[in-house]
Amino acid sequence: MKKHLVVLAATAALTASSLSITAPAATAAQQDIVSMNAQTRTTDAQKMLDLINAHRKSKNLKPVRYSATLSGIAQGESDRLVRQEVIDHTTNFLYDQRAGSWDAAGEIHAISWRHSVTDLVDWWKGSSAHNKVLTDPRMEVIGIGLTYVDGSLTGNKQGWKLVGTVASYGYPDGKAPADTRNTVPLGAPDAHVAAGPFRDVAANHPFATEIAWLHSSGISTGWASGTSRVYKPAQAITRDQMAAFLYRLAGSPAYTPPRVSPFADVPTSHVFYKEMAWLHAKGISTGWVSANGVRTYKPGQAISRDQMAAFLYRQAGKPAYTPPRTSPFVDVSTGQGFYKEMAWLQATGISTGWDDGTYRPGAAVSRDVMAAFLYRFAHTS
Repeated sequence: MKKHLVVLAATAALTASSLSITAPAATAAQQDIVSMNAQTRTTDAQKMLDLINAHRKSKNLKPVRYSATLSGIAQGESDRLVRQEVIDHTTNFLYDQRAGSWDAAGEIHAISWRHSVTDLVDWWKGSSAHNKVLTDPRMEVIGIGLTYVDGSLTGNKQGWKLVGTVASYGYPDGKAPADTRNTVPLGAPDAHVAAGPFRDVAANHPFATEIAWLHSSGISTGWASGTSRVYKPAQAITRDQMAAFLYRLAGSPAYTPPRVSPFADVPTSHVFYKEMAWLHAKGISTGWVSANGVRTYKPGQAISRDQMAAFLYRQAGKPAYTPPRTSPFVDVSTGQGFYKEMAWLQATGISTGWDDGTYRPGAAVSRDVMAAFLYRFAHTS
């Protein structure tokens, strides 16, 4: 293996799947990201696009085109590798709404000890798994993310210099992003760098406004990290965190929690005990009751999208609403639990689902998506 590159690949077709492998963490973080001017970024991205298309041409394949929208997805993942000090794949590139209604998708990463996009592409070409993504005939449009790093690694003379991610997609006719083009346009310098209250939320993040609103409204302060704060936008929101968000969204009303917890798995010493007890008192969440009558809340469990719909509907006071006879979502039947609540979300504009008509009720809600839901809830209810 070439010493100056480390790579992983994840691919998906009509049925989405992903590969998640974690490598030993290097000592890199947000402060190690180097600011780079727009001209260099554009030149490097264009060179990567040209190298990929030259390789595809050698295989008698159609060239892929560039999308700034998809590059926002790729840039977010490239930056994440540096900030989280890990080499892995998430399902973000599959479920990010900016990707639209794709029918094929793939993601590849590369980490280089040199500032050379040629090295990244050469490595991908030499790896069967990554080359499969580069030469997949279904792929039509790509996003390119490039993160420049200062190369500092504690206790090591070498370090990361360039991290690259390519997110590739194939689309049904007419479904490609509107900004798809054959060349890379000159973009704003370092558009991916955080410009709000959280250093890990990019200025071009699709929900940057909503996340900043959460902070300004006091609904979420995130976590302290050195001299700044982080929000962890891609992390799934847990049920205890959700309770805190909803309590603050309601204005942090005066409430004295009971001395005995209403939930067997939530001690009164829990940091969000008051908020979870408030949810129970207001009827927003009753938790689960076992056959022997024990009530639990499962505070550390990620909240799913159908549960979140129920929470918000109850938070709104269970407004009068008759759901349609035909579900607005192709993957939500009219007879399933929380159908009314999910249909209400769609009717109020709090959630439109994905471009493919799905709602994905069982999927976990990430913290950035939760920010969008709460922002729309607060501005529509």
